[in-house]
Amino acid sequence: MHKQGFTLIELLVVVAIIALLTAILLPVFFTVRGKARQTVCVSNLRQIGLAMGLYAEDSDELYPAGNDPSDTDTVPNIWKASPYFAQVQTMPPLQSILVPYLHSPEIWHCPSDSGYSEMDVSAYSGNSIPLDMMPTAYGKRGTSYLYRTEIALLGTRYGSLVAYSPGPNGAMHEGSDVNVLMDGNGSWHGGFLVSQKRYNELMGDGHVVNQNIAQFGQTWNLQLKQP
Repeated sequence: MHKQGFTLIELLVVVAIIALLTAILLPVFFTVRGKARQTVCVSNLRQIGLAMGLYAEDSDELYPAGNDPSDTDTVPNIWKASPYFAQVQTMPPLQSILVPYLHSPEIWHCPSDSGYSEMDVSAYSGNSIPLDMMPTAYGKRGTSYLYRTEIALLGTRYGSLVAYSPGPNGAMHEGSDVNVLMDGNGSWHGGFLVSQKRYNELMGDGHVVNQNIAQFGQTWNLQLKQP
């Protein structure tokens, strides 16, 4: 007896089934992979928050006086018109200050970091601020995250963050509402459209949140209280 092979129709049916299963399973795979990367990023930020706490214990309860790439590499520099300009330029990178308190530099690497060439503040402020962080922010400058440097510049004590909503009668916010460290770009855990951007953020009380760009903008625009 001769063994009968598959007919063309049967092969086409098999190919169609495989294509259908791929179409169904591929988005699930990417979603699961994205969630796994986000979980690692959240863990990174929590560990950095703990390291900041340990640093504060050794440093008169102050936040680390470090900068991030946005403080020194933006053109035009975002601090140019500020009285803190000279100070910011001489501050060491935040990640170098916390080396004694973190077991690996990889903690500064968000696994979803795909770099960026413009700060996301451009997306909701209307001001284009170029920042070359390609091909990845971590590869370029050793960190995927941006620091709210004004916290250090104001001499804020760890655990004592207070901020107010913009305006003459702005509501008061405790540290749990103030972002200290955040993803460099909202597309890493969201989408490339402005409305799709999302951010992992370390807050002043040590917990980590994931916010859309509208929430992030509101949090970032809170005005810190002078100590």
